[in-house]
Amino acid sequence: DKEIVRQALACKDYDRVIEETNRADTLDAECREWRLQAFRALGRWTDVRNLLEEALAADTTQAGVYADLADCYRQQGNVRKASGLYAHAVRMAPEVDYLRRRYVQSLLSLEDYAQVRKACHDWLSHDSLSAEAYRFLGQSFEAVDSLVPAFLGYRAAYRLDSLDAQTVARVANIFNSSEQYEDALEVTEKYRLTDTTSLDVNRQNAKAYCLLERYPEAIRRYEALKQAGDRSFLTYYYLGVSYYGDNWFYGAYDNLKEALKKAPPSPANIHTLVYFARAASRTSWKDEGVKAMEKAMEQFGSVEILLNAAGIAIPGSVETLSAEEWDKAMNTNLKGIYLTAKYVIPHMREKKYGKIVNIASINAIVADKAPQLVRHVYNASK
Repeated sequence: DKEIVRQALACKDYDRVIEETNRADTLDAECREWRLQAFRALGRWTDVRNLLEEALAADTTQAGVYADLADCYRQQGNVRKASGLYAHAVRMAPEVDYLRRRYVQSLLSLEDYAQVRKACHDWLSHDSLSAEAYRFLGQSFEAVDSLVPAFLGYRAAYRLDSLDAQTVARVANIFNSSEQYEDALEVTEKYRLTDTTSLDVNRQNAKAYCLLERYPEAIRRYEALKQAGDRSFLTYYYLGVSYYGDNWFYGAYDNLKEALKKAPPSPANIHTLVYFARAASRTSWKDEGVKAMEKAMEQFGSVEILLNAAGIAIPGSVETLSAEEWDKAMNTNLKGIYLTAKYVIPHMREKKYGKIVNIASINAIVADKAPQLVRHVYNASK
């Protein structure tokens, strides 16, 4: 009874769909499609594959069936088999972008970048204005660290479609990797005028703010990412760095600790451990900071140079500054130097070598007299 099957589909009762269609002596095209839909929804990919292979045995002229079969193999983890079927579907219907997209994505999964470039050039020979083809071409070069041709591919894609989130994110990533942070901001802010929900674009946008040392805005952007559900290592790391740069050490401590849970300390992420140690040493968890710094020493092998350059200048005179403001500046500018030196000097003594550079200021000798420039706690700490 097809009406029963339709009602079962409407209620997403896929087991009932299979049960009812099992009763049919033969399956017409509509019933076969219903069974495929039910098997897909239930993740029964072997049954999906069997149905599709039956369909191909009866008719080998349908490119869509080859693509569906490829999707099935991809779901089962056989990406190479899927790639071959996508390629066959593309040859049958070269004008269908969906088939080309799936084929190139399968090649990227296989890390067959030479074949990706070949497929993209073939795509562009049929459609020279395909932004997707240029983007995939850029990805194939970026994957092997060929950043110049990667950027050229992404730039061509961006010029054709400046509102594609993946393209914008990849262009911004190239800019950030090349230390062109203002350019990364420009393309991401332009995109955000029409869409503020893209996770990848927002990550690159926040990263650019952080690397430009515009920490308050970076904090706002990264906190928004966290509220949207982003719990990635890089979001916690750069948010922690941003809080540290903004002298909010408790915020730095919390987020860098989460980052270390995502990626335990190793030579590859030693900066996370160092930032965490420095942040913790300026909070109530100084012992954690000491242990983290010692662990960082083990990773580095030795510390030869210590540069104490962290400093904040809170405006105000002895009369106007609060005790909290005085302590905050002193903890950063003076106590921070003491703590880092205290735990680095023993390692330098052990190696019989080391240099410590403390950044002072002319304000240690001469105080500004203009009211708007009075910073008595900065003078005292320096």
